[in-house]
Amino acid sequence: MMALIYSCRNNELLTEHDNEVYNNSSQFKLTSKVISLDESKHKEKLASVISDVQNKVSKIQNKAFGKNINYDNIIIDTKNVTYIENGPNYHTYTFRIFRENAPNDGLVENLLLTPLPDGSYKEFLITYNFTEQEKKTILAGGDVSRKGKMNIVELDQGTFGNPLAKSSSCSYQDVDVYISCADGVHNSSNVGSWGSCIHKGKPGAPVYYSFVALVCVDDPDSPGGISNPPSGGGGGGGGGGTTNPNPNPPCVIAPTDPTGVGLVDNDGNPCTVGVPTVPVLSSFPIYVRNLPADLKALINDSANSDFYIGLKNYYDINLGDYESTEYVNWALQFKKNNQNMSWEVFWNNKFSVAPNSSIDVEDNEAGNYDETIFENFDFENQQAQWPTINPVIAASDFVGWGANGIRRNCMDYAKAQIAKSGFKVSNYYDVDSQGNKQTFQIYTEQGGVNLNDLYKGVSYLKYALSNGIPVIVGIDDKTGHPGNLDNSTDHFVVIVGMGTDSKGRYFRFYDNAAGDVNQGTHPENKLYIKYPDRIFTGQTQCIAYRAGTEYDYIMTMIRKSK
Repeated sequence: MMALIYSCRNNELLTEHDNEVYNNSSQFKLTSKVISLDESKHKEKLASVISDVQNKVSKIQNKAFGKNINYDNIIIDTKNVTYIENGPNYHTYTFRIFRENAPNDGLVENLLLTPLPDGSYKEFLITYNFTEQEKKTILAGGDVSRKGKMNIVELDQGTFGNPLAKSSSCSYQDVDVYISCADGVHNSSNVGSWGSCIHKGKPGAPVYYSFVALVCVDDPDSPGGISNPPSGGGGGGGGGGTTNPNPNPPCVIAPTDPTGVGLVDNDGNPCTVGVPTVPVLSSFPIYVRNLPADLKALINDSANSDFYIGLKNYYDINLGDYESTEYVNWALQFKKNNQNMSWEVFWNNKFSVAPNSSIDVEDNEAGNYDETIFENFDFENQQAQWPTINPVIAASDFVGWGANGIRRNCMDYAKAQIAKSGFKVSNYYDVDSQGNKQTFQIYTEQGGVNLNDLYKGVSYLKYALSNGIPVIVGIDDKTGHPGNLDNSTDHFVVIVGMGTDSKGRYFRFYDNAAGDVNQGTHPENKLYIKYPDRIFTGQTQCIAYRAGTEYDYIMTMIRKSK
């Protein structure tokens, strides 16, 4: 019996005999990961194959999805290669291909390599026709149906044997195989939501494989023997793709060694043995290729591989839009100026030191002001008790930089932080019904300390903290300003407590510039009163943000909560 594969299924692959779902079947022990060519144990052989492929494809004229494709000048990305294994003796490699000066036609091209018994590799060109939204879904960790979106070209035809064929015609087609996540929550029924899987990017994540399968149908006109399988989309002498008419496919299996690829008769239950692959979409290598020489050398340095992977993921998820390219450029310059910073520290504080992240956009609602009359606190009188007040917001409620749904702006994060206790902030120039200002401007770079606002502001902080109210304050940490109304404030933090230690009297703050809760709520995040200047100053434990400052934090303004 000839194996017949129906190539247009978009759910679990079924067997012809018992309708068994090929989802997490013991038939598949596939694992996949992204590596660079330098990490491959087949590096030397692959380098030769890639060189050979570049020569071969220059002679191909392919037609896919109604578009003519010219491969005169191509780049094969060797930094982001998908490596798939099925046990210890079988593997495939999938590379992204870029065409120089290619039109913006949306097509994504991959090179798929599968080993042959003689140690060489069989080569396929795979072309995908995804929409921009589908690309974004895949790059964000989700997936989409590939039904009708794959075009397959075999570079050297006829190298897969077919011992069963007496009279048949064959073509390469794609067959879908889904592996659900470790806990079974994400599977073929909810592919679009895979990006939210808790296993994303880890072992146990759901995977959607496409198997390139040699599919043959009986050909009554053939005198015997198997014809060379035509390429799925034409090219290299192949014709157009064919659609298998059989509505009841038997099965597809993955090879366990290079001799298994082709058609096999499994004790009367014929299965096609397919070549597993997944789409490789990233265009980050082209972006890197066009960077200035110093930044290109920096990101391509093997010592900075964690930055390469991390920035690539950020770039990919945003489809390489203008904002993401600007950010990656800035991030590389930041890394150049802070050579010892690790990727983990940088990413935990990722946007907090980026340009334009420290401007208060003044979009707060008016009204509902706290008009409580609070006592004057003579804090300069050493006989006056400076109270000890533990954080009025629990560390477990810390809002770290990068939290979902918050604009990448330090004032917005500070507002989200005080909202944990049910409070908001007013605009800079707001006044209440009695004409009282809602902002105490206690310090500016140009004018120094404003004693009147300093006394009122410190008295307000004592009142607020004593009543469980967190308060947003402005911070000066470098010369100049990003555009805030006081011409001094570079950043915003949240005052959550106060106390005294061997260094003096202080206010304790949460710094939402940190993505890491331990840094953001660190017990040493303190602003001490310093004489004779009468400024409140201290050092943040937010490591990445601190690396971009010129001096310790100085409190500039106190914004009343409401």
